[in-house]
This record gives sequence, structure tokens and C-alpha cells, in this order.
Amino acid sequence: MKKVAWISIVIVVFLLAGCFKDDASNHVDSENLENTIGEEVDNEEVIDIQLDEEDEKFEDNIHEETEGMNKESEEANETLTEEVVTTGENNSKVQDRKKEIMSNLAEQVSNGVLGDCKYGLSQGLTGNDIIDKMGKPDKENFLDGGYLLKYNQCFYHTPAIELLEGELTAISWTVREISSITRDDIINSLGEPKLEEESILDANVIMYYEIDDYKFSVYFPLDSEEVSYFLIKNLYGTES
Repeated sequence: MKKVAWISIVIVVFLLAGCFKDDASNHVDSENLENTIGEEVDNEEVIDIQLDEEDEKFEDNIHEETEGMNKESEEANETLTEEVVTTGENNSKVQDRKKEIMSNLAEQVSNGVLGDCKYGLSQGLTGNDIIDKMGKPDKENFLDGGYLLKYNQCFYHTPAIELLEGELTAISWTVREISSITRDDIINSLGEPKLEEESILDANVIMYYEIDDYKFSVYFPLDSEEVSYFLIKNLYGTES
């Protein structure tokens, strides 16, 4: 009887121990679960903070890029405005220069002079005289059977045989770079030319006029009606 009682007690103790063990295990599992959930919550908070920081950085970058684009656009508009103003000023200067040239072209030619060229044919100057008065030329060389002295846009021609000792036979003046004179401008000012011909050799169209004692020639390209240069020479005398 006592033996049975002891066995019963042992069984009860064993069962109670198992229950305590299960409760302890469940308690540990519960704590682990709570810790895991807490860590996940913390991780989510960290992720939220990181996302917020990334959003702020993205917004800052967008703001900086927008500001940069706006600044570039403003600078481009300013540059374009300056270019338009400059182009307008240049066009205005060209038109003013053209009016100035055309207003007294016929009178100048009748006196043996051309625009910006300081000396004319009527003064009986030689190549050496031009050099004495104007200094060393920008360029000098043989051209079309004559000798050429260049000063800015003006060219003084002397006979090839006499070179600098010879008297000036022609003067040419490049006008394309300083004006926009056209064929129509010339005709409106001087009338129809005595002769107009194409020079295939140098790809020019040439208009010829005779004004008093001088032969006046106007040159412009075959593919354009904008004048390249003028040339004046003695109508009677040595040809260059």
C-alpha cells in the first residue's frame, strides 16, 4: 500500500515538473517572440527614417537640379538677348555704312577716288609715293599684269614693269566686309551699266561704268548679288 502511494507521489511530481518545464519554455518563447517583434518594429522605424532621409535627399537634388536648369535657362536667354542686340547693332551699322558709300559714290569715282582709300588716281602718285605716305603695306605682290600694294581694304595698282616706280593705274576697294551693297543698289545709284559680263575664270559678274575720265567696275560672285569690291582705273592711259 505504501509502495503504491510513493509511486503515485513520484508520478505527480514528474507531471508537475513537466508542466513547470513547459511553462518556462513557453515563457522563454514568448519573450523571444516579443523581442523579435520589438526588433522588427525597430527595424521598420529605422527603414522609415532612412526612407525619409532618402526622400529629403531626392527632393534636395531635384531642387538643386531645377535651380541649375533655371539658372542655365536664364543665362541662355541673356546670351541670346545680347546676341540679338549685337546682331541688330551690327546690321544697323552695315546699313548706315551702305547709305554713306552710296550717297557719294558717283562723285568719288568722278574724282578718281574710292571710299576709304586715302589717295586717288588724279594725284599722279607712284607706288613709292604711297609707301612714303602710308608706310609699309600689309601685303604686296604681282596680280593681273600689275603690282599690288594692300592697305586694309584698299589696293593700289602700279604697272608690273615699273613696279613701285610706276604711277598708279588702278585702285580697288573691298566693300563686302563692311557693307551689304547689292547689284540693285548700284543700278539705283548709277543707272544701268555700259556692260555687264560673267567672268568664268574668277567666278565673278562684272558691271562696267564710265564716269568722266575713269572706268569704274563692280564685282560680285556668280552665286550672289552682294558686291565684293569696286575697281577704278584710268579710262585713258596705262592699263594695269
